[in-house]
Amino acid sequence: MLNLKDEKNASWMVAAWASLLLLAMHYFQPNAGGAGLYVANNNSSWISISLIAAVGWFTIINRQQLQWNTVLSGFSLVCLTLLLPYLWSDSNYSGTVRLFGILGWWALTVALVQFNKQKLLNLLLWLLILGSTLQALVGLAQFLQPEWFLAIKNHRPVGSFYQPNVLASLLSTSLALCIWQLNQASPKLKIALSANILLHSTVLYLVMSRTGVLAAVAVTMGLLWLLRSASTNKYTLSSITLGVLAALALQSTLTVEGRGQLDKPGYRTTLYSQSFELIAEKPLLGHGIGSFPSVYTEKLADAYQQDPSTPMMTQISTHPHNELLFWGVEAGLLPVMALLAFALWFSVHVWRRGDRFNHAMWLCTIPIILHTQTEYPLYHSVAHLAVLSLLIVAATPTASVRTIGFNNPLQILPKFIVGLSVVLTSALMLTNLHAMTVAHDFIKTQQVQQLQRLVNPFMQPSLLNMLLAEALLKSGDPQAAPVAIELLQDEVEQRPSVGAFVLLANAYATTGQTELMQQTAERGRYLYPTAKSLRPKVAAAADSPLASQAH
Repeated sequence: MLNLKDEKNASWMVAAWASLLLLAMHYFQPNAGGAGLYVANNNSSWISISLIAAVGWFTIINRQQLQWNTVLSGFSLVCLTLLLPYLWSDSNYSGTVRLFGILGWWALTVALVQFNKQKLLNLLLWLLILGSTLQALVGLAQFLQPEWFLAIKNHRPVGSFYQPNVLASLLSTSLALCIWQLNQASPKLKIALSANILLHSTVLYLVMSRTGVLAAVAVTMGLLWLLRSASTNKYTLSSITLGVLAALALQSTLTVEGRGQLDKPGYRTTLYSQSFELIAEKPLLGHGIGSFPSVYTEKLADAYQQDPSTPMMTQISTHPHNELLFWGVEAGLLPVMALLAFALWFSVHVWRRGDRFNHAMWLCTIPIILHTQTEYPLYHSVAHLAVLSLLIVAATPTASVRTIGFNNPLQILPKFIVGLSVVLTSALMLTNLHAMTVAHDFIKTQQVQQLQRLVNPFMQPSLLNMLLAEALLKSGDPQAAPVAIELLQDEVEQRPSVGAFVLLANAYATTGQTELMQQTAERGRYLYPTAKSLRPKVAAAADSPLASQAH
């Protein structure tokens, strides 16, 4: 039984999760695209995640007890393994942000374990279903009325994430949770859950995500096998069937060309093959944290020189669309083996020692885990990272939890540190959202004065460096060009995009450094042989920074 103080802490935990699942992850404002802190709702979500973690750590401090289990030990070991490559990697923005992301993920998971009670976890899962239902409604509106939203193509729903597969993996996860809740619901609640399954199935089909549909099929079959309930089978299968039929009916009303092309294979085979070769080059230590964009671009360009039929892109690739390959390229095989070993051990642990609830929650992790092997949802949406932690904690057998007591005579100091972390996180995220607004206003108006409003220029270095360099070059000030060159040299080295090469070459031309201009243009053409803006000479006007962003 929970005492009054524990009940109050649990209420705060529910409120913090509600802020994430019902508010923060749905936030949207115009941005240049990409992942991580370049996406608006990731900033708002990190504020909520800091609150969730703070509630858990305040609880630890007040109780002077730490709830721990063997899964958390294994998870902590994995996080430590992911941090080891930082010892031999050169620090850069991408690596630093990921470092704090890993630490935040660990702090969040430890905080959740302090509330590892099925009744509370079940309430959090209901919040997840509600949050996903909101996204399903947004997706349906995007299909029916795309003109109400920004940049909706082919009537394809993308949710507030503006990434269809991210929306699909969330819907697949929520669909699975609806099936679980359906099995133990009252007759009236079963009708509501069946309607929700119908809605999720409809939007999931309209998203046209291969990964999302595959995950939904796999987790549905797994849950129906686990539950073995004729009533649940009837409600689930009939609702899914009606949802698919509704999607087909809605899609038949469209006259838009091109939607049928969305199911064609993409660029992943090239990403995977080149990534495997990069791992083979440095299997032990990898190429360094944060190095993927530069080493992959170089590797692909070398492959093109040997075989001109190699598929090329004019946008920089920041991730191999497979989380294991990503860590393999940048950090070597040790983190890969740690992730695989933990996944295998955790699965065996759950299925040997867990009850049916634990087994069901393990099945519900399938959509997000599968998605990490075809894209990078944990970077597109940090809410997915939090949801994955929630499902891992829910899947962990409670019998393995033990209490570790400790004495803490200086309670005020750790409380201050926890509170300060929330304040700093909120300040950084809010000022970064302001920076997005400033960048959007500059792109829209092309008025240099807009950039003077920047308060926090540190969280989106690629976009802001490009915008600032472009503004400096357009100013006509002879003293501005060297500053632009310094900014762009860093971009070309760490994030070599077409736009960065064009701007840097133009900067050298502005300062009369013809030889360096030619070398930069030749280097750009080598890395991006199909980019028209780099052939046969550098364009007089730089490409839009928006076009140079990684997606």
